Amino acid sequence: MFRRPYALVSGESSAFLEVEDDGVGLDPDKRTRALERFVRFSSDHQAGAGLGLSIVAEIAALFGARLSLDAGGRGEGLLARIIFPKKGTDLSSKVTDTSSPEAIIR
Repeated sequence: MFRRPYALVSGESSAFLEVEDDGVGLDPDKRTRALERFVRFSSDHQAGAGLGLSIVAEIAALFGARLSLDAGGRGEGLLARIIFPKKGTDLSSKVTDTSSPEAIIR
């Protein structure tokens, strides 16, 4: 399975931590529900309790960040992005431009 190593990206009003894979992904209508505890969509008896994304979302919120889920860059898989506000920035309004980061921090 392809897993893009995580990337730290800095934009004008926020910084991002991204993790991407090329698994089956999540349909857009299931992404919000996937953040609930114990929710699993796979029926092929894969390991897991359905807690991972809900834990990440709660930890992100503790740091004033938020978790977004999108399709992977190649149209398959899942791209999980934690959006951290830069100091003095309020993320309660939607981040408008996550596709044009100013710099990639390695």
